[in-house]
Amino acid sequence: MIKNLWFVDDDIDDCELFETVRKKVLPSSSITYLHNGQVFMDFLTIKRQPDLIILDVNMPCKNGLDCLCEIRSDSAYSKLPIVIFSSSAEPNHILEAYEKGANLYFTKPSNYNEVLKGMDFILNMNWNDPFQITKNYHLKKEFVPFKGF
Repeated sequence: MIKNLWFVDDDIDDCELFETVRKKVLPSSSITYLHNGQVFMDFLTIKRQPDLIILDVNMPCKNGLDCLCEIRSDSAYSKLPIVIFSSSAEPNHILEAYEKGANLYFTKPSNYNEVLKGMDFILNMNWNDPFQITKNYHLKKEFVPFKGF
């Protein structure tokens, strides 16, 4: 069960949408919003690790993929579950995110109901073994975006 969640995205509209969804899907969780990659990395080093991080790719100061590389290079964060939440559905972007250590790649849906369904599924997954979740989205030696709803 996710109790402590971090959402890292510089888009205020996406943060507000996610907050609305989170209140419906996982109302008892606590959430921390961080609005750029550098603030996120600084915060990670001083705070207790969250149960799950949802990380945007395109952000100021340091992008999500750079953050992902930095996180995965430190063994203290090797089992930290990370979902990339990006507007890009480009196969090369998806593959790069997984190669750098993402556990799941969720392309930002175009409407509220799809966000609600997708986040409901993601937030209620068993994140005890994030690498098993990753294996479920590696098909025919290619990583695919999450479409589990």
